[in-house]
Amino acid sequence: MTAILLDHTIERGWPVAAARRIALGAVDELQAQERAAVISTLPPGRSYQFTTDRETLRDAIATTPIGSWQVKNSMEDSQCLCGVCTLDTIRNVAAALQHLPNRKVLLFVGSTIEVSSTSRTGPGHDCAMRTQRATDEMFAAIRRANLVIHAIDPGGTRTPAAYAAGTRGASLTPQGASAALANLQILADRAGGRAVLSDNRPELAVPDLLTESDTYYLVGFYPSADEGPRGFRPVDVQVRRSGARVITRCGYDPSRVGVGNTARTGEEPAGPAAGTSGTASTSKC
Repeated sequence: MTAILLDHTIERGWPVAAARRIALGAVDELQAQERAAVISTLPPGRSYQFTTDRETLRDAIATTPIGSWQVKNSMEDSQCLCGVCTLDTIRNVAAALQHLPNRKVLLFVGSTIEVSSTSRTGPGHDCAMRTQRATDEMFAAIRRANLVIHAIDPGGTRTPAAYAAGTRGASLTPQGASAALANLQILADRAGGRAVLSDNRPELAVPDLLTESDTYYLVGFYPSADEGPRGFRPVDVQVRRSGARVITRCGYDPSRVGVGNTARTGEEPAGPAAGTSGTASTSKC
């Protein structure tokens, strides 16, 4: 099952075309008889359906309205107050896929997502209280469903000239763009996926992202009764294969054991790093 989420933060112009190429590339990489859906965060509550019909998916990609002049996710954003509509959409997709077997992947295509409690604080930014609960609920649903999320920024490399010319990412300041990309990385890290950032041909990364998700390990274990207070617990997975990179969940919530708390890991071949020992550990979460 593959969900292709075209977020409202995709900026108009060049990023819209890139976003559609990313989505079309994902459809081309679907396995035989694999179901997929094209999802938009706007308007909130918009219906979607998983299907094996590739032409239906391509038509949805071509006709789904995307592209915004502003990337806000603020109190003034009347379309998606504080960016909560995106968090709720991902949570709902995860809930819908929770009890389904096999591969479950969501490709998030957008310029940012509000997953950092510090990204909207201070004068004029009163979104932290609104987004914190929505963020917690989203990640809890992702863990229960064993949903892998890859985050792809369709905006490409944002240069000083682009900001000055008012094109390709100009609705973000350089500082805002840096924070936006950091949030996309957080989403991918915490959902066991990868982030494709500052890439002028992001669609070329799609085959590798979906191929990686074809093969994976499910590691299960019983938590000890005396591990201390209940709550989110980090997990560190190591392998003995030198030069490998491990991509896995950040951890689990013991209060939800038995509800999709297996950890997904994948061994990705990589070039030997200087000073590499016989083990590889998980990426930062």
